[in-house]
Amino acid sequence: MTYNGGGYILNMGHSKRGLPTFFRKMIVPRWLDDLTRVIFIEASLYNPNINAVIVVSLMVERLATHNYLTDAQIGLMKPLTSSTMDMYDMTFKYFLFLLLIILYVVQLIYSSRYGTLKISFFYDVLILVLTIVTCTYFYQYGTCLSGTFKFYQSSVQVSQEQGRIGFKQHVSFTYCYDLLLIYQSWLAMLTLLLLCRFIKLLQFTPFRFLSAFKSFNLKLFFSTPICLLSRICSLVCVTSVKSKIHFICNDTDFTLNFHR
Repeated sequence: MTYNGGGYILNMGHSKRGLPTFFRKMIVPRWLDDLTRVIFIEASLYNPNINAVIVVSLMVERLATHNYLTDAQIGLMKPLTSSTMDMYDMTFKYFLFLLLIILYVVQLIYSSRYGTLKISFFYDVLILVLTIVTCTYFYQYGTCLSGTFKFYQSSVQVSQEQGRIGFKQHVSFTYCYDLLLIYQSWLAMLTLLLLCRFIKLLQFTPFRFLSAFKSFNLKLFFSTPICLLSRICSLVCVTSVKSKIHFICNDTDFTLNFHR
């Protein structure tokens, strides 16, 4: 079955026994011949047993030297379901939430005792920017996955002849997986910056910490608006942003997308 994107779709079912037959069928309409240089293979699989989407992208390129250049990418995405209400990476976000609280309290106590921290403004602005960017990509990832699943469900059709599930058109999760990788990269940079900031603030001894706590000045709490804004946005965004992903899907068939 062809589709508007200029490719070829085949539902492999629940086994690999039909793969040789599939390639023979592709040779007949000359989808694969001596002039073929690059083949992209994309497989999207949803497994309800583990509540995860498996995305596999394969690329085979035949070079002028008659050698082959291959590239493979395998990704796993765990969405939010209405039954469990488990957010993706929830444990890690709890850790980040705790780290932000400790960082904010320590910074307030340190500022009340020793005055303004060096380059505090730069760190706070950078943390705020990274937090906003991270949450933006997380929201885009959740929206993409939600919309793709709706499209995935609408494209599913049951074959009355064989009693197997097929697809009206190709559904790709590759873009959602790319957004997930970008989100994880920004989250890693944000976490690294928070850890560096946290270690920098803990360079004074516990005795100095106690003396600073005794002389805590509440006025300094409002003297650093950027600091306050960055902490509030970090605590609210990182822990409260939830992707609206609700779906019911039980088929486990592969959908292969071939491009030349």
